[in-house]
Amino acid sequence: MSYHFRDSGYPGEDYLIVTKKGKEEGNLPDGIILLGGLMYCSIAFRNWIREAERNGYYVYPAKHCDDEHEVTHISEFGFVNRFGFFITKESLFVHSHEDIMIGQGWFVRKHTTDFTKALEVLESKTKGGRD
Repeated sequence: MSYHFRDSGYPGEDYLIVTKKGKEEGNLPDGIILLGGLMYCSIAFRNWIREAERNGYYVYPAKHCDDEHEVTHISEFGFVNRFGFFITKESLFVHSHEDIMIGQGWFVRKHTTDFTKALEVLESKTKGGRD
């Protein structure tokens, strides 16, 4: 149970978006995973993450285990073994503080020329739009 990530090779940024299966099987809200593990050294990216949190988004580390290209779980805290950041408008850890294990088919890869555009896709989904 996990999501194995392969880079598309296109200029810009790949990101992951929750699928219908992820919502049904995993009880995940609409959300995206930005590959912050690759971009975390960028000051612009870190500032953008902080701005997203100030604007009402929840940001959680998405982590990997043995294979650094395989996202296996979402945690409430921490940056060890991070794959990226799961960003959503809903709190994931209201009832339990245990990691959420990722199942196959729960995410699909999307691509954008600018990582800030990925949040616009999430915003449209939370307002009832389609991607």
